[in-house]
Amino acid sequence: MPAPESSSEVLTIVTTGDIILDALIEGGRWANSEITYSFPDYGSFWSTDPVTGYGPNTDIGREPWGNSFSPLSDSDQTYFIEALHQWENVANVHFVIVADTETDVGDIRIAYSHNDEIEGAQAWAYTPSSTAAISGDIWIDLESSSADEIWKPGTYSFLTLIHEIGHALGLSHPFDDSQFPNDLDTMSSTIMSYSAIAGDQDSGFSYYPTTPMPLDILAIQYLYGQGTIQSINNDYFFNDSITYHETIWDNGGTSDRIAYNGSQNATIDLREGMGSFIGNSVYAEDFFTETRVPNIWIAYHTVIENAIGGLGDDILIGNDADNTLNGNSGEDTAIFAGLFSQAQVEYMSDSDLFLVTTSSGGTDSVTNIEFFSFEDITISRQDLINKINDALPVLTVENITVTEGPGTQTATFVIESSASGNDAITGSFEIIAGTATAGSDFQADSGTFTIPVGAVSTTIDVSILDDTAVENTETFQLRLFDVSNAELSGGGSTVTATAQIKDTDNGGNSPSVDPNSDITIVQRGVVSKAAGDDIYVISSFTVDPNASITISDAHGANKIQLIGGLNIDSTIVASNTAQLALSNGAEIVILGAAFFTYETGGNPLLGVSGILNNYADFASNILGTDVPAASDAPNSGGAVIIDSNSAENISALSAPSEEFELIEDGEIDLIQGYQSAFTTELVA
Repeated sequence: MPAPESSSEVLTIVTTGDIILDALIEGGRWANSEITYSFPDYGSFWSTDPVTGYGPNTDIGREPWGNSFSPLSDSDQTYFIEALHQWENVANVHFVIVADTETDVGDIRIAYSHNDEIEGAQAWAYTPSSTAAISGDIWIDLESSSADEIWKPGTYSFLTLIHEIGHALGLSHPFDDSQFPNDLDTMSSTIMSYSAIAGDQDSGFSYYPTTPMPLDILAIQYLYGQGTIQSINNDYFFNDSITYHETIWDNGGTSDRIAYNGSQNATIDLREGMGSFIGNSVYAEDFFTETRVPNIWIAYHTVIENAIGGLGDDILIGNDADNTLNGNSGEDTAIFAGLFSQAQVEYMSDSDLFLVTTSSGGTDSVTNIEFFSFEDITISRQDLINKINDALPVLTVENITVTEGPGTQTATFVIESSASGNDAITGSFEIIAGTATAGSDFQADSGTFTIPVGAVSTTIDVSILDDTAVENTETFQLRLFDVSNAELSGGGSTVTATAQIKDTDNGGNSPSVDPNSDITIVQRGVVSKAAGDDIYVISSFTVDPNASITISDAHGANKIQLIGGLNIDSTIVASNTAQLALSNGAEIVILGAAFFTYETGGNPLLGVSGILNNYADFASNILGTDVPAASDAPNSGGAVIIDSNSAENISALSAPSEEFELIEDGEIDLIQGYQSAFTTELVA
């Protein structure tokens, strides 16, 4: 603790860049969060330094030297300690009383006096400074109203105590900074203000704040940190027996509650930084007006989860947490963020409980509420129940996949309802062809379906016909329409689901390939050769639309030839795998991509050379991306068109099922997925 001629250590505070906080910060704070205070008496000692103290004791105009000096009464000391506790409740500070002696005094000292140079003030205080013996001293003007009245909470004199302690801790007047928002310059936002009505220093309250207010708490916690972390759930009870004007700060618990046990109409707002109207009214007054103001505020960074109204017609407003809102008696209203059209509301009739989930997050449990107010509608409790009961179930049906053969198989669509209807749900369906053919791939059908009362699903079966042809994966669809007592997902008049038929002919194995062939034209399916140095030709003129193709060859020095005119929509490049999505819907996956070389723009069937790249250069120079490391995620490439003489390419590849007129020796394979390879002898 300091001596009368010195001060405790003070830290310099860096501003935040936020004018709302910076305007409240004077610039320093006590280094030690344990702050001492003392009550000087008539024989106390003071610094006589003319710069850092009060000057010579012959200067009777200064605080401790004049005839106006007076110590605090026992009652004053009691209320001063209560005012200290209001700051102790919200910040990481602890006040310790010490004796005021010749050698030791408190960091904060308080007494009565009068300063001729400070006219009209209720009190004044000196902010923390390591070089000033007067720092932390608080003086109550002996000629002010605070010297004549008891310092009870709610009086201007008690507010004065909290205000001056704020200065002694390092806070300043926000209105001294011209950039501070005028609408926040009110004692309901910060007790460091002079105004009740924002910006009007001639206005006052019918009942003054009894705690630091939301902005004060923000500022003091920036200086000293938060108060003790609370792990328990707290109840904040209010009634009509007394008047309140305060801020709730709570940094712990998961089910804290504000409860009002009174008969007046109340508004309880659980959002941080917002004010509520609870119990006896508080008014901001000037010479001409009287305006009711919020009297219970929620501090910033404080979450109160639950609210219970009183006996009047209350308004309850939740926050982003999962709230419990109980209106209690009266005609009560709950206000929710977001649109009713985007909210989900459930009603539990056995407990008379509503569960309201809004687009802003959080699910609120709501009881004893007569009106539900959203941004787009306010609806009564009974109308909401009727709307919930009258809401139609929603039907959905998922896509499915079925394997062809052996023999006739069954594809089963499941039609699901979001809830059991009050009446049986009925509708019509039809099975329609996609790329599959009715009569040879599946059995066409149409008819009606029913989901009985109490049930939430039904099924529709489709026969899948077996054949011996090697085919791509093919599709057909189920279409629902003319539905009664339910809605279709998406809100339309029809909804469809797709079935895929996967072919299993040829045992699902790769085709037989001549191991001595050196040129393979890729059309569809799995392409893999066992020996030799091979060329895999990819051309937009031969690759089947929507085909799914895999190329794999770990034997020999192999090359992938991308014929000019090939239109690639997008690519995915991994460390040793590449995927090419062609403009005709085909998708080609190259396994072991790093072991291939890539030639673009040429045509091996015409003896035209293109540009040769290894995998990394192919990805970079042609696909416009990089090959990632094995541990990294794949990269994506953009659209590419392989340049060359398209007319020549067409002439060479337009009829892949016929013999080719070629100009060099060797053999070519036409690989058509799960069909036998077509081989021709080359003509010299």
